[in-house]
Amino acid sequence: MAKKTKSKKKHSLFPVSFGIGSLIGAWILIILTLIFFLGRTIYLSDEATMPIGYYFLLLGLVFEFQRNIKSWPKTFTVATLSFAFSSLVFVSDDTTLQQAIVEWPFFFCGLFMFMALNYLKGKITPKLTEGITLLQSVAIIYWITDLFTRNSFHPLSIILISTSIFFPIFSLYHAFSYNHLSDRSKFLLSFWSSVIMLIFAIENIHAVYQSGMIENAINFGDKLYSAAEYFLLGIASMYIVENFFFIFPFIPGSRFFYFCLQFNYKEIRALAKQRHVERYSDQQVKKSHAFFGLLFTSILFGLNYYYNFVGRNFIIWAAFAIFPIFLYFYQRLTTKKAL
Repeated sequence: MAKKTKSKKKHSLFPVSFGIGSLIGAWILIILTLIFFLGRTIYLSDEATMPIGYYFLLLGLVFEFQRNIKSWPKTFTVATLSFAFSSLVFVSDDTTLQQAIVEWPFFFCGLFMFMALNYLKGKITPKLTEGITLLQSVAIIYWITDLFTRNSFHPLSIILISTSIFFPIFSLYHAFSYNHLSDRSKFLLSFWSSVIMLIFAIENIHAVYQSGMIENAINFGDKLYSAAEYFLLGIASMYIVENFFFIFPFIPGSRFFYFCLQFNYKEIRALAKQRHVERYSDQQVKKSHAFFGLLFTSILFGLNYYYNFVGRNFIIWAAFAIFPIFLYFYQRLTTKKAL
């Protein structure tokens, strides 16, 4: 007898697809309505609109999140949610339109970073290597030198360089040797990296607001430079909160803070130390790459120190951004010669 084959039940995906499509469509409609309402309100207002620099700041923030998350749907979701909820500042009866325009970017940035931290879960800071720490160490020496010797020599520069020279030497040693990194070495190098990046990010905020608005720039070159500063500030914003939490448990006085919140300080400190160790890569950097990075940054910072093309913070962030591109071409060139 022929066996009866059970027929598979066919389920239509249309209701599910229709439900998801309707939800996305409704969400997009709400966002477009909000954009239209805010745009119309600002356009009809006689008061000044949001400074142009804020747009570049938000663009840098979104760009850096996408570079880390590598998912456009998630970036779109976080950006639209942040936009929707931050736009509620325009609905408040206690806030004038001009105040709302000024406050809105800060609400957007705050919400965006909060959701970004939850999405990335401590992965905003990239996997550290000996090469990255070496570049950061060279940058901090240049930063201290430029800060205290640009106009006149300051004795404090000698003290700061002397006290901080241990970490650059430590980074240099591990970048040019094949010795295995212990957990203690990983922790020290990671902690040093967090301190450096937090210093650069905070000074970037100060530098941007000292330079003023893009609208007040005299020529196109100044406007372009100011726009780049705001964009880099948006990128730096992604690292401020993350690096602060990497450092805070080791700051004197943090024990009292956690005690007031009734948290176990020893457990938090141990967890923070473990996170430092885990984010440091065991991969050994090639000596040729380490030498190229040292040469590249030394020449770049040296020329900028002597000729003062741009601000020290701008050239540091620019070096971090463009060095991987130069390293890629250097690697391609050396590989072809080897063949």
